[in-house]
Amino acid sequence: MRIGITATLVLTWVVNAVRAGNIQLPGLTLPSSAAGNAALVKSTFLTAYNDYKTYAWGHDDLEPISKSWTNGRNGWGATIFDAMPTLYIMGFTDLFNEAVQFASNVDFSYSHTVGDHVSFFETTIRYLGSMLSAYELNGYKDAALLANAQRLGDKLMYGWVPANGPIPYGSVNFATNSADVSSGSNNIASAGSNILEFYTLSRLTGNSTYQTFAERGMSAIASNPSPPFPGLSPQQVFASGKGDGNVISWDGGNDSYYEYLIKYFKMTANANTLWGTTWATAVDSTIKQLLKRTSVATGQRTYLTSASGSSNSYSMGDLACFSGGNWIMGGKLLNNATIVNYGLNLTDSCMNTYNTPTGIGGGGFAFVTADGKGTPPGTAVQQAEFNQFGFYNTDNGWYMRPEVIESAVYAWRATGDLKYQTWAANVLQSIIKYAKAPVGYSSLNDVTRTDLSTDNLGDNVESFLYAEVFKYLYLMFDDPNHISFDTWIFNTECHPLAMGQNIPARLGAAVLQSPPFPVPGNETQTTATGNGVKPTPTQVVATGTAVKDPASATAREEKVSVPGFMTGTAVEDPAATSS
Repeated sequence: MRIGITATLVLTWVVNAVRAGNIQLPGLTLPSSAAGNAALVKSTFLTAYNDYKTYAWGHDDLEPISKSWTNGRNGWGATIFDAMPTLYIMGFTDLFNEAVQFASNVDFSYSHTVGDHVSFFETTIRYLGSMLSAYELNGYKDAALLANAQRLGDKLMYGWVPANGPIPYGSVNFATNSADVSSGSNNIASAGSNILEFYTLSRLTGNSTYQTFAERGMSAIASNPSPPFPGLSPQQVFASGKGDGNVISWDGGNDSYYEYLIKYFKMTANANTLWGTTWATAVDSTIKQLLKRTSVATGQRTYLTSASGSSNSYSMGDLACFSGGNWIMGGKLLNNATIVNYGLNLTDSCMNTYNTPTGIGGGGFAFVTADGKGTPPGTAVQQAEFNQFGFYNTDNGWYMRPEVIESAVYAWRATGDLKYQTWAANVLQSIIKYAKAPVGYSSLNDVTRTDLSTDNLGDNVESFLYAEVFKYLYLMFDDPNHISFDTWIFNTECHPLAMGQNIPARLGAAVLQSPPFPVPGNETQTTATGNGVKPTPTQVVATGTAVKDPASATAREEKVSVPGFMTGTAVEDPAATSS
């Protein structure tokens, strides 16, 4: 029998949460095998990173089969940024310093790929999150790195158009300093996954504008007056804050909004109970409406469905598997063993999906519940998978996503159960064996294939392999007191940020002096050109080695004109005219 969380209980937990126990199990001790596994993660990461340096340095991503590069994240060197905190944590000091030097000098005043359109979400979590994390990890002493983080933050601020509402748009044109307002509604993950980074930027610079705008957006989503279920926002939201549609899920497009609710609650030591209350209410509604179990005969696995109105989809993507670790963390913070146990069950069920011939999980899977709901397996292979493991694959690709490993690390740190160490060690061995490419490591087209053939490998390495997969594997085997989950909070790209009360006071001359309100950004910026003309960018996803990287050219100073208020008011919010 499921017992819902009453409003009184939620408030009690949230109010008392500042006195809650730690996430990590006290006295957690590593097994003897951990040191060897940690060393293996480091050597594997170093091989992958050195191959990136050899074939793709300065560009976003490595092409591990073509031995070339792509620029899919605006050509600012995404892999260097995503690897930077990992380099520090693993102790690669020289490489870390090299990355900091590079990141401090990247020109964010324009995109190096056609159109100057910049993803608000991806740029915040990868580039901004990385710089803030590296700055904090390295003792708050790299002033140039923080200054460049603020330059980027100032450009990202154009994602908000206050005249249209508190929700940021999904894309920003860095050439015109305006939001791409024609995009209509934004998903809640994109719109609600910036509060950790912008709060940290405000604390470090003394400029409250970043935090103010991020909190307004997050609050608008959390305060939806008529959500499909309490605490659960529809996946899409207009700039005004009004929900668009009735799809609810913890999968992609939704995931990191819920992740950031409880993490911001922790980062700010419960300064505003809205974040913790909304998260706990969302978990309660999820347990009642979305959480489903398979039969005892198929392992009684626990999964999260998605819902559209009254219809559930009995499938789950690997992106949603972050929920296990998120519930473990939140349950520990709120001293709620029920939520922790649900989180452990979700984690174990997601780990179970790595029961494939390669030992690596696919991108999506489905199931049939104990009461017969769901779509039965459609092939003999799927039926065999379901009979043995309680799931069947609907997407056999491995896209280098970290979410299952992430939750396993939280489960290890919270319980000390050695099964998580054993599972992660096996996953590491599988990645080394099956994902090794001609250079570096790659995605897998089909996790059920065990033949070591390049035609089962993708030819693009996502930068988050260096930020998340390698870092979470290392954190599984590293001293838990080194980067403690009780003192560091990880953004959704696995870049650790300091607890708010541990962030030192503004460092004065170390940061730019941008106006406090309504918008920062009047500082001098540099544009990389050699002749006083903005370089011609490469194609939308630049590839190969034929195009000279504009970032390598001589920089000149260019004053960025910032209006009195943010631009991008070209469209009327459809939500405002709906009946």
